[in-house]
Amino acid sequence: MSANDISDTKDQTLTVYYDGSCPVCSREINWYKNRRATETITWQDVSKENDSHVACDLQTNQAMERFHVRRSDGTLVSGAAAFSELWSSIPALKVIGFVTKLPVVRSIAEAAYKVFLYFRSRRQ
Repeated sequence: MSANDISDTKDQTLTVYYDGSCPVCSREINWYKNRRATETITWQDVSKENDSHVACDLQTNQAMERFHVRRSDGTLVSGAAAFSELWSSIPALKVIGFVTKLPVVRSIAEAAYKVFLYFRSRRQ
């Protein structure tokens, strides 16, 4: 991959793995899908998967328990880091994506996400 490939983000894709059976998650993903310039994002509802693996490096149960995103370079990220990647790829949310990539903010965002996961698991 050349420097030109890295700087040309128009052709890069992101794969978002989300739990479509979670009402909160589904509403949020639908909101993202309706944003401008999200056509290069692949949305994969892992709740509809019958296999034990969504991808070779991601088990379905892992994908159901925590938000995951695959960057265009193949790197799999989860939690607050995954949200940062998603937000960075949506023009209206780029600033939020940038800010949440800062180490201190990322730590706070990850802690907040873990609180959400705790309450989400208690509801189901």
